[in-house]
Amino acid sequence: MKLILCSISDEHIFGKIKPFLYKPMEEIKVLVIPCALPVSVRERKIIKNTAKLGFSEENITVFKADTPDLFKNLDIDLVYTLGGNTFLLLSLLRRCGFDKEIAAYIEKGIPYIGASAGAHLVTKDTRHLIPIDGTPDTLKNFDDFSALGFLDGILFCHFGPDRQKYYEKAIADNKFKVYTLTDREILVIENNNIAKY
Repeated sequence: MKLILCSISDEHIFGKIKPFLYKPMEEIKVLVIPCALPVSVRERKIIKNTAKLGFSEENITVFKADTPDLFKNLDIDLVYTLGGNTFLLLSLLRRCGFDKEIAAYIEKGIPYIGASAGAHLVTKDTRHLIPIDGTPDTLKNFDDFSALGFLDGILFCHFGPDRQKYYEKAIADNKFKVYTLTDREILVIENNNIAKY
């Protein structure tokens, strides 16, 4: 299992990520999960933005929640889940059942990159993010804050002074291990090793 978690997706962060990938980025077949983004963000823009990071456009597949079965058991090298609203991401993936498929890819040894909401997806729980992300009006009945659980704790992305009080509360609650990531850091989880860069 290899997870690479970050707060943002830019050239600097992917410069840090690149050495942890198994092959050159331009050769990697990547499945991009954009479910945390507003629906107004179109597929073409997602492909262009992903290609700017170093992937080849012809190797980028963008997941669509309305046809989830088309994205099962693909011949891919990487799952890359984008940022946005964590609860929107969880809700959409659960509704279409693709949360289980992402877990299956990870369990098969396909590396996973998660940015912000995509990073939170593989943690134990997301309840601590309510004051940060809020739950969208469309998710008024959202009550399952558990995530996929591949990281043995919870995570604060975009960590800085404005999130310190939430971090301290999570530490005091003592329910989970607590990890933080600034916008310039990555967290790499490989087998039982966890390291920040």
